[in-house]
Amino acid sequence: MRLLSLLTLSCLMASGMAADTRNLALGKKVYYSIMPDNPPDTTPSKLTDGKKNTRTLPVTGESTAATSFDEQKDNYSDTMDNSLTAGWHFKFYGRENFGMNMCIDLGQTEKLGKSILRAGSFTKSMYRFSLPREFRISVSEDGQNFYHAGTAKKVTTAGTESIGANEQSIKLHEDRNRWIEIEFDLSGISARYVGLTVKPEGFMFYLDEWEIFSGESDALNAKTYAPANRERFAVGNGLAARDAVVFQPTTEAFYVPENLFVPTFFDFGDYRTEKTKEPCRFVIDLPPGVTLHESYLLRNQFNIEKDNNRYTLTPRHTGKHFKRYYGRMLSDYSFGPLYFRTDGKVAADAEATFFCRIGDTDFTPAVCPVKTLAFPVADNKLPPFCAITWMIDYYAADWPDFLQSYAALGFNAVPYFPRNWGGMADLPETPFQPAEHLAKSRAAGMRIIQNESPLHTMKNLGKANCTYEGAKGFCPSYRGEYYQQHLQELAENSKIIQPDYLIWDIELMHRSFGGKPENILKCERCAAAVKASGKTPQEYLFDCGAEIQKDLYNAAAGVINGKFQAGQYDVYAGQKHYQSIWRFDRAYPGHVQLSMPAAYSAGLFDVNHRIAQREYRLLGEKWRSTPWVTPGTYGYCSPHKMEALVYEQILNGGNLCIYSFNEFNSPLQLYYMGKGLSNLCGFRELLERGKPDVDFQVDNAKLACSRFADGDKALVFIANYSSPDEEPFTLDLPKGAVRVDRDGQLPPGKHQLKLGPAEFALYHIN
Repeated sequence: MRLLSLLTLSCLMASGMAADTRNLALGKKVYYSIMPDNPPDTTPSKLTDGKKNTRTLPVTGESTAATSFDEQKDNYSDTMDNSLTAGWHFKFYGRENFGMNMCIDLGQTEKLGKSILRAGSFTKSMYRFSLPREFRISVSEDGQNFYHAGTAKKVTTAGTESIGANEQSIKLHEDRNRWIEIEFDLSGISARYVGLTVKPEGFMFYLDEWEIFSGESDALNAKTYAPANRERFAVGNGLAARDAVVFQPTTEAFYVPENLFVPTFFDFGDYRTEKTKEPCRFVIDLPPGVTLHESYLLRNQFNIEKDNNRYTLTPRHTGKHFKRYYGRMLSDYSFGPLYFRTDGKVAADAEATFFCRIGDTDFTPAVCPVKTLAFPVADNKLPPFCAITWMIDYYAADWPDFLQSYAALGFNAVPYFPRNWGGMADLPETPFQPAEHLAKSRAAGMRIIQNESPLHTMKNLGKANCTYEGAKGFCPSYRGEYYQQHLQELAENSKIIQPDYLIWDIELMHRSFGGKPENILKCERCAAAVKASGKTPQEYLFDCGAEIQKDLYNAAAGVINGKFQAGQYDVYAGQKHYQSIWRFDRAYPGHVQLSMPAAYSAGLFDVNHRIAQREYRLLGEKWRSTPWVTPGTYGYCSPHKMEALVYEQILNGGNLCIYSFNEFNSPLQLYYMGKGLSNLCGFRELLERGKPDVDFQVDNAKLACSRFADGDKALVFIANYSSPDEEPFTLDLPKGAVRVDRDGQLPPGKHQLKLGPAEFALYHIN
């Protein structure tokens, strides 16, 4: 690989190029593995039309090359010209790790100079519209074999330790909107095809222009096109055909637990231009000392051939039937969960190989170093509940040694979805006994969560819609026979489960009236009710929402013997409303006791920090805030930040409500989460007696600060989430203070400390 100097990319402008260079990309077609959708690309491509978005203002005190959007604008669209820009919205769910490949065919082999890609960072007001975290550039002479020529990584994603010696560092403050220009020096390379892999952080991003300038020298071609530099570049459109079917771990290394079973998901994607009907077989070559656990879901959905340490997995179900199959392990973008363990010593240089085989074609393999993980073991008796709250029963029941592994990770609550139990019973030769699993969880001291989707799962739902033609979704005014039957169904589930927490997931009510409250007047039933109430359609809908929440709560309260708390997805303190029908302040605390905002911050944890502290300020009580947090929903979160997520939630008085089991695509995420919970489990008495101090700050406003205190004892957490620089701060520590996340007692007195980008520190003060 060509050596690239470490470079700060605050912004690099094409204006720095020599005047006589040619933009080889001008007017050329751009090929995508995932097409832009909002705004879409055009022909000719917006990215190669030579036109740039100019709705920008200079940033005071920065390089003249840097530009910033008008920060008086609240909406990114006010500062972006859609006719010049291509964007990706919600296109990467499940594909955040593999990213998107794009390629330009220059038409003939050319001597290259520089590549400059213009990308938008909209973090200031729209935190999920962040600058992608990584850009990889590759070159090819034949369109089939692509060779790595450079990498640039955003330093605030994973810290300086993630930047390799031959990689570039993208440095920007994650608190302002701007265009960033990512530059690669390709001098000495000749190529016909130039490719870029873009790995997003948030679930939306924008590109404005891609320029590839001509150069003079091709002296380094031999180094660039070395076999070791060849990399998979799945783009479709007939390019790199052997790379077009992807099966690989979500991390560059393959992580295997030593002492627990934890799930592993794989990136999977079929980018072939013409797909055949032959089954896609998955081949896994493991080194000595590593084994694959053959769980029920794996055996039920795949034929497993084992030859020494090679496993070949062939799907047993295909087509629509397989897509609907309960507990399906193979989706369009991912494959899993699979469970691996070490059964002996693994060599330091061990590798594992993963590839797909279709017919007689073996697609490009992923060869990964094997890294083992010795997980910390937590004993979680803390007051807040800590759970993966969207972990369907068949996944929990299929997780080997579930209670031992799940508890050791630090979780102390298990969710159940009784609406799925009938489907589990219908599986061929099913081993799943949810009632037995529930009893074992309770006997092990786990708290129990009942997870329901009321009104979505109602039988005869179509008979309870609004009365106007074309109405979709449950009528907010309907309280008839089917509604009463549905309440009884939910109550029967609660009677069986006897939950400690009851979580409602009701997301589609707005479909009844197209999101516009006045549309309910088209429904005869709703119009009559609005008239009788004397209220506006909006106020009437709020009354309906409060009444439904009351009915749901009372149905459960009539059959649950002990105390329980209820919460509803994305209904939370301080919210104006959710879908024009739910108001937190109308139901709290009588019929909703948990505040549950969706805090899917895509690794930008300054957002999590603000939400966690806002929640405690509004609620004024510990363990009522229950944001849906995530290791990757609608975006990417660096695995090590999962440790910080634990501290942010619990030290600011919140429960740890992890949204999705399927988002834990690497054991590394659970390793860091378990580390965070293990560190806090030693402070049970402090967390029981103390409370958050949300006014605590250090002498650097760029750092996120949390403090949980009981008298003189406190846990203090400081994090640098948004600055690309090493940030100093001062702590005045008494005798006996220790840094918890790293071993070591600190001497008393004032300490001048520093945190690099994406770094954090947890201190215990006696």
